[in-house]
Amino acid sequence: MVEINSKDYRDYYIKDGKLIGVFEQCYQKIDDPWDVGDALDITYNITLGVIESFYKAGQKLLDLGCGKGVFTKRIKDRCQCYTVGSDISKTACRKASISYPDITFIPYDLLKFEQCPFKEEQFDIILLNKVLWGLIPRLSEIMRFVPYLIRQGGYLIISQHLFHPANQTYGKDVLSTVQDLEKMISIKKELLIEFMLGVNPYIILVSQK
Repeated sequence: MVEINSKDYRDYYIKDGKLIGVFEQCYQKIDDPWDVGDALDITYNITLGVIESFYKAGQKLLDLGCGKGVFTKRIKDRCQCYTVGSDISKTACRKASISYPDITFIPYDLLKFEQCPFKEEQFDIILLNKVLWGLIPRLSEIMRFVPYLIRQGGYLIISQHLFHPANQTYGKDVLSTVQDLEKMISIKKELLIEFMLGVNPYIILVSQK
């Protein structure tokens, strides 16, 4: 693998309409590649409110694509739930474990979902927060697989920015609208929130098993 020396997350993620997907190097070279900060912007706040509205005491939540765990920690503290975070980057999980030792963080590449370390577990809520563009090569398969990890009656919550058609240069043939995403998910739609971030749409989609 070619080593990348850059402070621009796009050099590791998606560039010129192609998925680069070098997340391990990204977290090694950039402290906060996605500008998460304290996970306090409007997208995190609305997503947290949605999680709270569906969560019940004593339930288990899995945050797939947790990064360094900042939002995972907000969820755990607010909901007081048993929380597991998972990310493709071992570096991100290691840093998250150091920062938040009360949460279990497990490295896992969702693109290789057949190697899932959670096959013997089921969760009441699974969160996919701002990760779909990195999953485009197998997104439809992943959307069929993830519900198997959810208990009957549990929820899949997806929080994700989409693109105005004029701005989208990657993944158009897979995901352009929320309707494209809904077609991939076999479980029942419970809630859809849509709003604009500048010229691009943002969606929070909740589906129940």
